[in-house]
Amino acid sequence: MTLEELTECDLRLRGPAPAEALYCPDAAPLSDQELLSQWNQREREQDARPWELAKAAMQSASYLRLALFVFSFISGISLTRLLLKYEGLRLINISSFLGLVIGGQVLGWILLFLLQLLPNAALPQPWLRLLPRFVREGPSLLSLPTWRARLTRDLQLGGVLFNLGVLLSFFALVATRDLAFGWESTLITDSAKVHQLVSLLSAPWGGALSPSLEEIAATRIILLQGTAQQDASAAASWWPFLMICVAVYGLLPRTLLGIWATLNFRKKQETPSFASPQVRQLLYRLRQPPLKLKENAEDSADLPKLGKRSLPAFRPSEPLRADFREEQLPLPDQQALLRYLQQHHDLHFSPEARGRFRVIECWQPPLLEDLRELRELRAELGNEAEFLLLAVGAPHEEERKFFEAPDPRDVQIWEDRLADLNDARLGVLAWVEPS
Repeated sequence: MTLEELTECDLRLRGPAPAEALYCPDAAPLSDQELLSQWNQREREQDARPWELAKAAMQSASYLRLALFVFSFISGISLTRLLLKYEGLRLINISSFLGLVIGGQVLGWILLFLLQLLPNAALPQPWLRLLPRFVREGPSLLSLPTWRARLTRDLQLGGVLFNLGVLLSFFALVATRDLAFGWESTLITDSAKVHQLVSLLSAPWGGALSPSLEEIAATRIILLQGTAQQDASAAASWWPFLMICVAVYGLLPRTLLGIWATLNFRKKQETPSFASPQVRQLLYRLRQPPLKLKENAEDSADLPKLGKRSLPAFRPSEPLRADFREEQLPLPDQQALLRYLQQHHDLHFSPEARGRFRVIECWQPPLLEDLRELRELRAELGNEAEFLLLAVGAPHEEERKFFEAPDPRDVQIWEDRLADLNDARLGVLAWVEPS
């Protein structure tokens, strides 16, 4: 799936969607990606605004990427011209150049690599603010890993352009001006130690084109001496070493990380993660037919409208085990209710089934104990077990009737609380009195 499609899915998951509009009868042979793409295309015919917003986000991200590339390239040129500014009064300090251009980049790409390893929830807020607001604040995070991969790729490519700007500007200054380099440090005053450091840095390319010990000793900056006593050839011997350092420690890592980030971005699009509860619930809704207690299934005008946190019920793929509390219904009425659901609505029950069927009395408010009990049951039975909750009103006073129909507002209150469980295989079925 493309990043536009993943973003469109996130946008569509933010709003309500009736169950009967989601079910795809031909979903069984389709993969998760194919099913979500088909759902996007089908929903796009009804409402194209999420798709248009996803394309607008991609267009804005493209403009931002272009601005980043231009800024990175110009920054490389500007920083190099600033650090290599030479007016003949004082040698250019290589320590400042290596510390800012090389040391700053090494710390930067190590930090970005560590951030890439963090889970989504652990990302610092400044990182998230680089992403579109509806992506980082939406209920579903389907597209967030792909956005992160794209952003990482763009940052690494920006680093490549920064180093190209440094190298081009460096070469242009060397070719058109007479630059003189030296070194100074309060901590290191021994030329031999500086030579050891230079040898260590130049080890990847065999130490070629690096200043010798004599040239290093001759280019130590001593402010009291000025530049009159400096060896011109020794002062010019530093520039090949500095340019190779930029290429090896700046351009090469950024290029390799850019290739890795590009491949990772493509992988995120080809194999997105569908592990979030919202996406798992959507896939379940697309594959399972909706379930209603309605004598005339075609007449749904009086059914309550589904809210943003609705948990519609779907026909279970396997039999369920009925768990009643004795105070809810006497045993004969329990058996009669199960027979009614089986005969009229093709629901099947078995004492050995893994899935659960329960009655929730919506005229009473949901308690934390109810949520904790469902969490414990889910942990015991696993993520694949189906939970069907029958939302009922008060017990019916007339004989041969089970319950009053629940108030839609009470059902919505329960659904809002149950939605906090993020349970993909939990559905709420509103009771409808038999006609």
